[in-house]
Amino acid sequence: MGRFNRFDAMGILSGLLLYYLWFLVVFLFQNIFLAKKEVIRDTVVYTVSHNELISWLSDGLLLFYIVLGHYIVTKKEADVKILRNLILGFIVWLIVLAILNLAGFSISSFLQYLLELSPSISILLSILVGYTVVAICLILLFRRSKSNDG
Repeated sequence: MGRFNRFDAMGILSGLLLYYLWFLVVFLFQNIFLAKKEVIRDTVVYTVSHNELISWLSDGLLLFYIVLGHYIVTKKEADVKILRNLILGFIVWLIVLAILNLAGFSISSFLQYLLELSPSISILLSILVGYTVVAICLILLFRRSKSNDG
């Protein structure tokens, strides 16, 4: 493991740029296709409901894009394994959220009720739970790959 150099920093910054582009795409999609039109006192207002599925789609790929930017700039092979595991963890949590959403259950609503939190804080905690699932996937897959290598 070498020292952190300017290429590492450029990779991380380019990954953040990729993430912000992804975030913009999800934000625009949400505001264009998922906005609901309401008329309040003869004024047309468009509202967008925030749920944990859309929040995970926009925020759940942050680590993936940072590592992807690092890989694009540095071409380090270790990043490929990390990318694979990050996308796997992202998809696992996305499937869990989709199933819960279809069942009418929301982790953020449960946290909001259980801990008496504001809706925005409970959605952030839901995202944190998602990142915990991603971390568990990373740990399990790295342990499995180390046991297969040795």
